Amino acid sequence: MAEEKLIEAVREHRELYDTKHADYMKVKLKNRIWSDIAKDLNLKDGEETKNSWLKLRGSYRGARRRQVKYMKSGAAAENSKPWRYQNQMSFLEPFMTAGPRDSSLGDDSDQSSQATTKTSARSDTLETEELEDNTSLDNEANEQSQDINNNDSNEKNVILQVKGKSGEKYPR
Repeated sequence: MAEEKLIEAVREHRELYDTKHADYMKVKLKNRIWSDIAKDLNLKDGEETKNSWLKLRGSYRGARRRQVKYMKSGAAAENSKPWRYQNQMSFLEPFMTAGPRDSSLGDDSDQSSQATTKTSARSDTLETEELEDNTSLDNEANEQSQDINNNDSNEKNVILQVKGKSGEKYPR
């Protein structure tokens, strides 16, 4: 019952969950709101209240992921039982996006695969740019090598002309 009251209290304070809200980045304001919610719900303090909310939000996120996984696997809808507070927390849906994950393991959501596609496209672009840079560096190195070879060849010709064909220092 306390969880339901906490969910409703957070729902009333958009600045706690809407990243585009003007006050979202105001930490002191948000801490005061968490303390007020704690007092209203007879909880220990604002920090405990915030941690309880973070656990609820994490559970909601996990429930959403499980449902997406069941849908992709083709399992029957009745096998996918909704989480206890899922309907009550559905107000978070527009504010929860699946971005790239820190883990090297893949995510089962479509949005994550789209993010992976975008990341791999960026990687391909970077690799192409690196290859182009390496190619231009290789071309410069080849040109310098040819210049050195040409200079060596010219020096050999001059030495041969000075020494003469017989290899003597001075021609006779």
